[in-house]
Amino acid sequence: MIRSISIFAIVILYLGALSAFGQGKPAWINDIETAIKQKEPTFVIGDRRITENLSAFSERLVLNKGGVTGLVDITTYTVLSNPEETFDGLVEIENNVHANVKGTKIADLGDAAYIWAGKNADNFATINFKKGKTFVRISLPGKATALRFAKLIESHIP
Repeated sequence: MIRSISIFAIVILYLGALSAFGQGKPAWINDIETAIKQKEPTFVIGDRRITENLSAFSERLVLNKGGVTGLVDITTYTVLSNPEETFDGLVEIENNVHANVKGTKIADLGDAAYIWAGKNADNFATINFKKGKTFVRISLPGKATALRFAKLIESHIP
């Protein structure tokens, strides 16, 4: 009986340790950060927020350029039973957030991609795209800038 309880306690501790450490940061996300520094030197990566668990790793990069701040959110899942349905739900949420601007599909970006852009070239643009089980959300000033970042990030996602 004591042996069974001891084994059970060890298993619980082991699983707890696994959930605390998560899957770790994929190396290709470091490659994205390096590419941003090299190819977009006017944008400085500021704060980073990392969230990880057994099923996903997420990192938010805050980008600063002068007095303007933008965001890049990258989430990669190890466990996700229906990425298409999950992505469609995120697109619907974004459509609700941008009530006055409907998302437009982007061809040639990931498996699925949408952009919400303002009427002026300098307005913030938001792009959501999916490649496999990796989801990316970009919010940057200017449609061209947001698209450039999206292509750069996509090129490093395996």
